[in-house]
Amino acid sequence: MVQSKSIIFITVIWLAVILSGCVEEKNITAVPTPATPVITTTVTVTATSTPSVIVPEVTPTGNGTQIKLDSRRGFIPDIQTVRAGDEVVWDNFDTVTVTLMSNDGLFDAKSLAYYQRYGYIFNKPGTYTFSLENRESKWHYYRNTSGKPNTCAIDLCHLKKRYSLPCM
Repeated sequence: MVQSKSIIFITVIWLAVILSGCVEEKNITAVPTPATPVITTTVTVTATSTPSVIVPEVTPTGNGTQIKLDSRRGFIPDIQTVRAGDEVVWDNFDTVTVTLMSNDGLFDAKSLAYYQRYGYIFNKPGTYTFSLENRESKWHYYRNTSGKPNTCAIDLCHLKKRYSLPCM
């Protein structure tokens, strides 16, 4: 039994030696690759000063003002005061859908169903008008009346009467 294992082992080694000589070497010729041209780009930067308008950064105050929307009565309450950075939230408490519009393009018309709301943070002082679609007698005016850069007041034209509040 030991002798048969020895014969198998010797046969395997002998075959390995014979077959290792059957490997053929290939002649490999190196083919030169053409050189890639290097493109060099030089950029010259010239600094020019551009006058810029400095707009004071307004930090949201976290203060909110709620205005109820009613398809028959318009905006409730009639008069509110806000400061730049305050959020005004319009709530539809009417059972019909109302459409809130910014006449100054602050946002697209917002269609608000029953109990839906929309909020907007006023970052820049100025005069802004809002209306409810198909309600020509109700307009909101948001205006900076004091000349202070970070304050705004809301005026409301109610049935062609104008009410104003000074900025605080």
